[in-house]
Amino acid sequence: MGLRLRYTKDIALLSPQTFQPKDLVLSFEQKMKPGQGHTLITQLGGNSRFTAKGETYPVYHYDGPPEYLAQLYLYLINGKETTRPVTAVWDPETRSLAMYNHDKTRWLRITPHEYANPRNLHIHLNETRPVQISLPGGNKIQEQVNFNLFIPLSRPAGLRNKNSEDYLYRIMITTPLGVLKKTRHVTLIKQSIF
Repeated sequence: MGLRLRYTKDIALLSPQTFQPKDLVLSFEQKMKPGQGHTLITQLGGNSRFTAKGETYPVYHYDGPPEYLAQLYLYLINGKETTRPVTAVWDPETRSLAMYNHDKTRWLRITPHEYANPRNLHIHLNETRPVQISLPGGNKIQEQVNFNLFIPLSRPAGLRNKNSEDYLYRIMITTPLGVLKKTRHVTLIKQSIF
């Protein structure tokens, strides 16, 4: 079912004194599929497309030019509201990138887990929003729920077998960072994302 209970803060710092019940949320994970009408993320469906340099590309199994991955990431964060503020956090020590929308209710992460296996390249797009839940007996409560969409990507055509992790780090992290640095509505921060 893809249902989990998730603690949203850094669990390395978790102790009985630091535990906050509000940081414990229900989380649903779904894998994006072609033709899927709607996904757990409000603005995306299995046939969603984004535009880069006047061309449109599919989100599911994106296989366009690697230099357009920054535009894909921005589309995932903001949808068609292309100029809304975005915060990008680059963690060179862990070779990871996280991006957040203006109010941090939608974010994506790209860590070595997402690009370590060339046959399983993917992105996790998350959205947290309030959901009304009906309890047995008819009572209703409102809870913050985390929706996690697993978005598969295609293997880049230029990928060679040796040093694939370094190549994919460049394609999925450092090349998009070069574009994001020049994007007016993106704030780039260099720090740990964990």
